[in-house]
Amino acid sequence: MRAAGSARRRQRLDNPDTLVWMLAYRDRAHRDDVWAKFAADPDWKTLASKYSVPIGANVFMMSATDYSPLK
Repeated sequence: MRAAGSARRRQRLDNPDTLVWMLAYRDRAHRDDVWAKFAADPDWKTLASKYSVPIGANVFMMSATDYSPLK
């Protein structure tokens, strides 16, 4: 996994603080593996239980175009 970008922005009046991550993976299987390990990490579980804040995700899968330098 590699971070391709991130931003913090005002998105909606009912959810003013939104963190946007753009991450790159080799494929969907790699993405699933990385997130499963992240969710199972003891440090993450400790941190998530310490701060009771709602965490939600909107996931969008994107692919590089044929002319992209990423290919």
